[in-house]
Amino acid sequence: NDQGEVISLADLKGKVVFLNFWATWCPPCIAEMPSIQVLHDKFKMDDDIMILTLEVEGKKEKAHQFMQRKKLNLPVYYPHSAIPSELFKGSLPTTIILDKEGNIAHTTFGMADYSGQDIVDFLNEIKAMH
Repeated sequence: NDQGEVISLADLKGKVVFLNFWATWCPPCIAEMPSIQVLHDKFKMDDDIMILTLEVEGKKEKAHQFMQRKKLNLPVYYPHSAIPSELFKGSLPTTIILDKEGNIAHTTFGMADYSGQDIVDFLNEIKAMH
């Protein structure tokens, strides 16, 4: 699902967005990817919650090979311009969760495990907010 298409955050208004910033050379990014896949699979039938990854260096070929090698099918996007600093301060991995209005509801700097129930509950909670 590595379309390399351009997605703008404005297009995602009205959805809860889990956005993981990563790079192919970043070991902690790579270590947490399988848990993001688990999370993605839990929400794949839910149109209101998007689980996306952004490979910050635009290394499409490397990112594609990595996903294939690890048998992951997460949506990978690439920046087409500078990433706004309020979203991404440069440390990898960074994960942000945006509410339906596009506001940042949560930020995680560094590696985390996203395979548990707490993150599922949190995303559903934000989805329920108006």
